[in-house]
Amino acid sequence: MASPEQSMPQADTTAAVDSTINISPEATDKMALRVEYLAPSFPPETRTRTLIVSKAVLMDASPVFSRMLTNNAWQEAQSLTATGSVRLTIDGTLHSETAFIDLMYILHGRTIDPDRYDRLSKLLDLATVADYWGCGRDPLPNLETSIALALRKDPYWGDLDTAMQWVWVAWFFQDTRVFEHATAYVVGHSEDSISAHWLRLPEDVCALMNKCRELSIRDLLSPLQEYIDEVLRHDCHLFHRSGRRDTPTPPTIIHPDPFPGPHRGSDRCMHIIKATIPQLHPEGGSLYSLPEPPYVGCSFRQLGAALAWDVPYELRWDLEHDMPYLLCLGPLSFLLSGLQSENKKIKYLTLNNDGTAMVAPLIKFYQYRGCWDLHRILDWCDCSNR
Repeated sequence: MASPEQSMPQADTTAAVDSTINISPEATDKMALRVEYLAPSFPPETRTRTLIVSKAVLMDASPVFSRMLTNNAWQEAQSLTATGSVRLTIDGTLHSETAFIDLMYILHGRTIDPDRYDRLSKLLDLATVADYWGCGRDPLPNLETSIALALRKDPYWGDLDTAMQWVWVAWFFQDTRVFEHATAYVVGHSEDSISAHWLRLPEDVCALMNKCRELSIRDLLSPLQEYIDEVLRHDCHLFHRSGRRDTPTPPTIIHPDPFPGPHRGSDRCMHIIKATIPQLHPEGGSLYSLPEPPYVGCSFRQLGAALAWDVPYELRWDLEHDMPYLLCLGPLSFLLSGLQSENKKIKYLTLNNDGTAMVAPLIKFYQYRGCWDLHRILDWCDCSNR
């Protein structure tokens, strides 16, 4: 660990062109890194710095630097042999010049002030530059304090883009707590397939988040689908006001009026479900259909909010004053009450001891189906004997 007097100085990005920064003044194997920084500006601006560094330190810290400085097939190795210096180009659209210079100081044992990386954008730059140059997380210091400071200023729950950036930062710096919370936010709020886009997050992490998203939505909808299936299987003659029908009517299409005319009993049940949970049914769609994988346009949070509704007050009269509907639809209220605990059902990712991502194990919470037994209630009417 470096002593306090070896703490990292502020990187001077306003210095004159071709300025020199002596990062490792005591090294016996000094080499010069001539860094050309292509600033993302218009018109394009190029700045050049010469960094005096230790060849051995860079080779130990990164297999990328090791190959670059020893393999003569690389232009950098040829330049080092011929001139004692290496020229690198940094694309400002990938990471900042400051982050690269800071990385060089960190690799050479300098300490880092937690306040220096108190914003998400700074942590993002440092993680990106370290990963880009193959350094990994091992040479980097513990940034727990910096991450805590950055969370206060740039919380992960602001929007999906911010949350995804926190997923990448937390994964790279191995902050399990932030990784779990950020992945839960992304899984819960994404309405489509989750992608890393320009972030250097591994594809398998995104694949696991997509798996969590689909499983969470599926588990949220499955109790309601079971309810619908039971209603359809028990299309009792008691369930329509027009009397017994020898020929069952086919499933109807959603109508703006919940009760446009006499309905088969299951149709009437489904119209009340439609009125109770309208977000689940697209206009003109089948009355009996629910969203299906990969649930494009649906998010776990949106569906959770929709399912947390209770049966509307104006429809309760039907449930309370007509015994067949009370027997059939009463369990819907209990079902919706149980679904209000949907936050406990969301799946998210955590980190193993070796740093790899995995789906977090869930505690077995209260099961929704335990609060109702529709099959038993519907069998009570014994429609086969009527």
